[in-house]
Amino acid sequence: MNDHRSLRSQLLIPFLAIGISLIAISGTVYYVFSAIGHAMRPLALQQSQLSRAQSMLWMDEILTQSLRNFIWNKDPSWKKRYDDFATQLDTISLAAKDEATDAATKAIFQQQSDANAKLVDIETRAYELVERNEPAKALALIEGEEYSKWKQQYAQAIDEFLRNSKGGVISRSAELNSKRLRPKATRSSASPSLIP
Repeated sequence: MNDHRSLRSQLLIPFLAIGISLIAISGTVYYVFSAIGHAMRPLALQQSQLSRAQSMLWMDEILTQSLRNFIWNKDPSWKKRYDDFATQLDTISLAAKDEATDAATKAIFQQQSDANAKLVDIETRAYELVERNEPAKALALIEGEEYSKWKQQYAQAIDEFLRNSKGGVISRSAELNSKRLRPKATRSSASPSLIP
């Protein structure tokens, strides 16, 4: 009978040791992946903002070209294309402003938004001129100084963001690379840990 208890004790101790070791390893793995995920969030946000900014430049050109094509041939498909992309641009612009994490970025996207509002106003007037059968006046409006000024301000705001952000993404990536798992002196120098 004592042999059964002794055998159980002998078997139970290794199983407990293995169980405790697995719990410790699981906790360490969870901590490491949580730390990596936390460190990657700002970089992922910055990448999303870069993508939005590039989309804003691209969509602005689509809107202008759609208007030009409508002025030349009055094909309603160009007006529909303009309206579809204008909605997408509004959504992206709003998301960029909402997710800006610092005052400088918020100011840049506000400049872009202000310039876009002026461009939309001019483009709306151009569409109205085409509808009144005055395409020459519509073309003159979008080739004029005021339109050019707002196009330039729009592009400058986005370009400023792109210049500032690309440097930030590169420096953030370098920072993340320098924080890889590496051995840290502890009581048991055989256990690796994440150095913050």
